[in-house]
Amino acid sequence: LAAPVAAGADPVARHRQLRAAGALRREVATFPGCEGEAWREVQRDPEGRVVRYARRGAVNGVPFEAELYYGEDGALRVVRYREAEGGWREARLSGPGAVAPGIPAAVAEPRRAADAGLEAPGRCR
Repeated sequence: LAAPVAAGADPVARHRQLRAAGALRREVATFPGCEGEAWREVQRDPEGRVVRYARRGAVNGVPFEAELYYGEDGALRVVRYREAEGGWREARLSGPGAVAPGIPAAVAEPRRAADAGLEAPGRCR
């Protein structure tokens, strides 16, 4: 097993370490006919906290993938985004109202891990 992740650690590094240790619980949902979110994956740590929320969909007809990483405090800290098969863009958020430059605002939602569960309605628009 990997060494424990320090409190306040980078959420992407924390996710990688938990994944390498086999300590993530993965849940998947699909939303047929939902353009804004056709597929969702939620990964939780051993305490049940959402660590990573990933989704696929389309914005204005352009396919995208998004990965949202949450800190241990439940706040969105990192957004990774790519359109079609393009390269990934990453934005590190400094606080609750921070914007993710170059990433559609609707993609950087939900802002709180508590709202990022599998049971949340699809973001169909």
